[in-house]
Amino acid sequence: MYREVKPSMQGALIVQFTKMLIPVLAVAGIYILLRVIGIIAILKESLNVLGNFFPSFGGLGKIFLAMMGVLLLAVVWLTIHNTKDKSYLFMPGKIVVMTKINDQGKEIPYQNISRVIMKKYPLISLGKITLELSGIEQQKYEMDYMENPTELAQFIEAFRA
Repeated sequence: MYREVKPSMQGALIVQFTKMLIPVLAVAGIYILLRVIGIIAILKESLNVLGNFFPSFGGLGKIFLAMMGVLLLAVVWLTIHNTKDKSYLFMPGKIVVMTKINDQGKEIPYQNISRVIMKKYPLISLGKITLELSGIEQQKYEMDYMENPTELAQFIEAFRA
C-alpha cells in the first residue's frame, strides 16, 4: 500500500509570481515617490547635461518592462520544469521521490528522518515540508508547493514513529 502526492503546479506559479511581484511593486512605488517629491526631475536635468549617453526615462521604463517580462517567463518555465514531473510515493519504510529525469526514484527511509518541519504559505493552503535527515549523505530534503502541508507532515510523522 502506498500513497502518491504531487506538488501543486498552480500553487507553485502563484507563489513564484507573488515573490516576483513584490519587488516590482516596490521599485514602482519608489519611482512614484521620487517623482512626486521632484528627485526624478532633478535626475532628468542632470542626465541631459551629459548628453545622449543614457537612454531617456521612457526608454528605461520600456527596458525595465522587457526585463521583467523575460524574468517572468524564466520563472514560469523553471517552476513548471521543477514541479511538473515530480511526485512522492509514501511506501512502507520509505519515501520514493520520482522525477522524469530519475525514473528509478530517490529513496528516503523513514528511519533516516530525524525531524519534519512544515512551513505554510500565507493565504493559500500550500506549504513546504522539510525533512531533516541523518545517517545518509544528504542532510535535508525539501518538498515544496505541497497541498495540505499540515496533514502531510502528520502523515510522515506517523510513518516515522
